[in-house]
Amino acid sequence: MTERESPTVGTSGRISAKRPRQALNCKPCRNSKLKCDRFRPCSSCILRGHAAFCYQNEGPSSAHDNKSKYVRSSDTDAYLLTIALRPHRVVNSKFEFKRIQQSLASLQAHVLRLEASWAPTSDHSWIRDGTQEQKSSSPDASNSLSPGTTGRLTHRGFYTGPTTSISYLESISSLSDEGDGDMNNVYEAILPTKIPLDYEADIDLISQLPTLSIVDSLVDYYFEFCTWILSIVHQPSFLEAWAEYKSGKSANRVVLATVCAIMTETLYDLPESHPILDSLQESRERLRIRYYDIMRSALHRYQLETNAYSMEFVELLLIRSQVLMRSNIHNEEIWRVSREFVAVGTAMGLHREPGTAMPIDVAERRRWAWWHIVGIERWQAFTFGRPPSIASHHFDTRYPSVCDPSVDSTGRLFVPNFALFRLAHLLGDIIDDMLSLRPVPYSNVLAHDKNLQEWLDSLPPELNLDDDALTHSLCSPVTAVCRFGAQSVHIRSIFLHIRFAMHEPYVIAAHQSPDMTQNWDIALDAAESLISLASQGRPEFLENASPAVVGYMSFGPIHIFSAAMFFTRLLSDKPDMSESARLRQNIHKAISTLERLRHLPMSKKAWVILKELGPLYSEEYGRECTESRLQTKTKVLSKVKNLDFPYYDS
Repeated sequence: MTERESPTVGTSGRISAKRPRQALNCKPCRNSKLKCDRFRPCSSCILRGHAAFCYQNEGPSSAHDNKSKYVRSSDTDAYLLTIALRPHRVVNSKFEFKRIQQSLASLQAHVLRLEASWAPTSDHSWIRDGTQEQKSSSPDASNSLSPGTTGRLTHRGFYTGPTTSISYLESISSLSDEGDGDMNNVYEAILPTKIPLDYEADIDLISQLPTLSIVDSLVDYYFEFCTWILSIVHQPSFLEAWAEYKSGKSANRVVLATVCAIMTETLYDLPESHPILDSLQESRERLRIRYYDIMRSALHRYQLETNAYSMEFVELLLIRSQVLMRSNIHNEEIWRVSREFVAVGTAMGLHREPGTAMPIDVAERRRWAWWHIVGIERWQAFTFGRPPSIASHHFDTRYPSVCDPSVDSTGRLFVPNFALFRLAHLLGDIIDDMLSLRPVPYSNVLAHDKNLQEWLDSLPPELNLDDDALTHSLCSPVTAVCRFGAQSVHIRSIFLHIRFAMHEPYVIAAHQSPDMTQNWDIALDAAESLISLASQGRPEFLENASPAVVGYMSFGPIHIFSAAMFFTRLLSDKPDMSESARLRQNIHKAISTLERLRHLPMSKKAWVILKELGPLYSEEYGRECTESRLQTKTKVLSKVKNLDFPYYDS
């Protein structure tokens, strides 16, 4: 050791240790080995969203008191002034004002929560919270433990449950967190990540789009007429992002993919007489394929460049699933996409109630997205006959409830959406029993049917329409009235489809047990009503209906086909039953409706199958002997099995 390196010796003869150097850089910059400008918070932490951890639990440095005095001030103008005076720093005033707006929104959410504790019940009291329904079904809820409630979003923005090893560290760190919500201190971590891109990288995709005026017209039509059932895309956020994309401020590929998905969906609902179609040079079928391919390419490029999740990304996956359901071509792709948006939604913690930890507009957007995930995924599980991804007791996100007065001054605009979310909640338990490999007691079926009937009784008068009122609504020139008519047909068709399918396995046993005859009557009445209700989409009726209604009637063929297949199965098994004439009449009514709707891919497939099954529900089949029936049945079914079925790839 040289003399320069030797330690000093004190008067007591002890060797004095070196004085430790004071850490001047903040801890996040030291850990990441980044350059720190030593402001409080520093520029690096602000850019990476770690401002809350910059110089955390560290006293002020005297060397930087003069630099940070404005930052520690509660005065907003002084804070913005300090940021503006920092050397070599570009001020993003929009970002700073956004931070202030989020703080005000948090304060607003806190005030609304206090007011809700004494506010009287509104006329929307029939909209019950999903978590309350779950708690009421548990008799020992007060003495039970809910381990899943200990899950939380990590500081990286991903949700982690109580079974993971990192949950222990997160629970320890949460003890020192301020605030009363699990998501309070990770809100900045789940904000969308903006990736700098160049428009030239996607010029091959952009060049295939129509003129900007046509794109904007299709987008406007989508938000006005195509969101009556599924309001997937958050309109204010998307329009703001789309404006930035058009102005050249952002080349976000999620925005490009979303606008292509919106155009594809709009081309399904656009009436033949609409002037937009005259300005397009190609057929709508070819354009739908092109725009969908552009969407898929943009989405693929986005996923290659980052694995970040955002609300925009979730909404893109949801609308992609909606487009696939309309096309009925890539059926297994529908199932894969549904698995993907469930995985992304749970990774973002959308299945957990945000409460007041987030700004009220952000929390509502997350609720809307999650209940669209639940509704779409469970309907697809029901249609495919496959188990759903998530059970009702694995999430506690409440239904959306806040209506923007500037969008809906009446507070009734989204009542049908809330009714559909409640039906999706009931469908989860119904599917569990319908797909169960264990015996399901008949009492479960009666309990589910009671819940469905209560749901129907609680429908608002705008949706529970009789035949005359429904016809008047669908033909009304007033968009608001026409909207409720289309929603009534769509929502009640789903209800009737679920109800008869739930009773279908027990119908055969109804002739063997007097206690189960109720199943027979409920299933037959529901299937018959379903064919009549869904037949509102036949062309001769739609000639007098509003053009906006036509697109929503395209969902009818799958309901008609399912009910007709139910009747065909009954007649093929018991052709001599007393209700055979009634069932045969409904089958012919379904075939007649599907024949008039053969321009739809799903209708054409269904019509071909029912025509091929004709010998099994004919009157001659009932007069044949048992051996002859078996031969006819074997011959017909062997041929039908090779045909294309709706929602199944051949």
